[in-house]
Amino acid sequence: GEILRYAGGQLESFCPTRETFDCRAIGKIDDHTLLCCSPNGKFLIDTERRTVSDAPFGDINEVSAMLVDSKGHIWIAYYNKGIEVYEKDGTILRRYTKDNSALSNDIVLCLEERGSIILAGTDGGGINIIDPDSDTIRTMQLKVELAQNRQTKSTENRKSTALP
Repeated sequence: GEILRYAGGQLESFCPTRETFDCRAIGKIDDHTLLCCSPNGKFLIDTERRTVSDAPFGDINEVSAMLVDSKGHIWIAYYNKGIEVYEKDGTILRRYTKDNSALSNDIVLCLEERGSIILAGTDGGGINIIDPDSDTIRTMQLKVELAQNRQTKSTENRKSTALP
């Protein structure tokens, strides 16, 4: 496979890859390094050298969401495995799962930074509000109430007579 880039009004080859992968999330690690995540794994792209290498962030391949926060920490949600937080060098800082934290669901589908908190959208467990500074998690449940309109219908059985 290869990574393409759009330059000068056309697509051109940027760098070769060892295999074909479906990049679902991409984040900037530093001025010349991008992290590309897919259901098949994680790769670092060196934009200066135009090379691709394995990312040092855990052994699990199936990534469902990824975020590089404003502090440079890498948040990776693995499908049905919760969230892991890493330093740029691959050192793990924290693991969040249903078993070891207040995370409401281990299936995390999206991650977003808002101010000093991380929002984690889960599959059926609401939105988890993670405060990395205090290491706390709150869950925002969205409650949708449907108004029920009830109508009482009175139906008369009428006999119709066909006209000749």
